[in-house]
Amino acid sequence: MSKNSDPILTIVELLNNQNLSEYSNQIKETKFWKKLIPLKLKKFEKTGEFDFSFEIDDTITLDPTGYIVRDYKAEGTISVIDKGLQSSKGKLWEVKITITNPKAQVMARVRGRDVDNSLKVGIFVLDIQFDNSLLDGFGRDGILFAIRVKLRDLLLRATQN
Repeated sequence: MSKNSDPILTIVELLNNQNLSEYSNQIKETKFWKKLIPLKLKKFEKTGEFDFSFEIDDTITLDPTGYIVRDYKAEGTISVIDKGLQSSKGKLWEVKITITNPKAQVMARVRGRDVDNSLKVGIFVLDIQFDNSLLDGFGRDGILFAIRVKLRDLLLRATQN
C-alpha cells in the first residue's frame, strides 16, 4: 500500500471510555473481527496469523433516504498487516479485503491511539475496486455511501458497549 495515498473515504471517531490496549491484544482473534465487521456474517474463520475468510449475508442501504436497499451476499478474505506504533499517530494496521464472489477489493488503513480517557479511531479507505455486478451495478458512490453508513453504525455501537 502506498504511504501517500489520499483516502477516498475517511471516518474518524472518538470512542469514550475505551483504550487501544484493549483492542491491540485481541486483533489476531476471530472474536475481535466478528464484532468489528459491519455486516452480518454467515461464516468467519481464521486462516493464518492475520488472515481470515468470511461469508456475508446482509441487507445494505444505498442512499441517504433509506429507499434503495439491496440484499448482499459475499465471500472472501481479510488480510491484515500490523505496522506497529507510528510515533504520535498511534498504532497502524493495513487491511486488504478481497471479495471473490462478487469480485471486489478494498484497501484501507486503520489507526488507533489513546486520547485522554478515549480511543481515537480512524478508518481510511484508500482504494476500492469492483465489477459491475456488485450491488446490481449501483456504482461507486452507492457503495461508498453503504460503507460509510455501516462503519458509522459500527462505531456508534462500540461506544454503547
